[in-house]
Amino acid sequence: MQRSLRFATLALLALTMVVGTAYAGSGSNNSSQNHTQALIHQYQKKSQKLQKIHQKTLKNNSSLKKEQNNYQQMLQSAVKKQGYNMKAGRQKLQALSKKLRSGNLNKSKRKKVMQQFQSERKKMTNARQKAMSQPKIKKARQKLQKDTLSAMNKQNPKTKSLINSLRNIQKQMRNSMHKGKQQHSG
Repeated sequence: MQRSLRFATLALLALTMVVGTAYAGSGSNNSSQNHTQALIHQYQKKSQKLQKIHQKTLKNNSSLKKEQNNYQQMLQSAVKKQGYNMKAGRQKLQALSKKLRSGNLNKSKRKKVMQQFQSERKKMTNARQKAMSQPKIKKARQKLQKDTLSAMNKQNPKTKSLINSLRNIQKQMRNSMHKGKQQHSG
């Protein structure tokens, strides 16, 4: 779950860049930009809360931590058999993310780095999805998710509502991005 939260954070960064670019090019008003910025801030804040609950849950539950480690090793092994190196992929995404946040890129370089980021993320996602579709891994993932959510809910009863809130914010950001693209093309 922690790795998926990191991946979600990287995806959020990409979404932030895309939304920001869409709004900048569309000439949309500041209230739309401010609304999107507020959603991103809320998402980050709630994601951090969820991460803390997850970390505390793992700290207090050694069997869950062992189950997570076993699953991660199984998944990495399956992905590696497909010829993709998850560690190198994550490092590349982090380096590209750092470049995007630096503010030292002109518009064309920023676009190129964003395309590289999206391409690498797609490779990683495809490799993970292919590995996760294997029956053994799928079963282990479902068990880990169930066990993790159960343990997190015991750790903090607000976990479920926090997850629902994050999903709602994601939906709002997608809608906001879609509106920004429509304004830009229309």
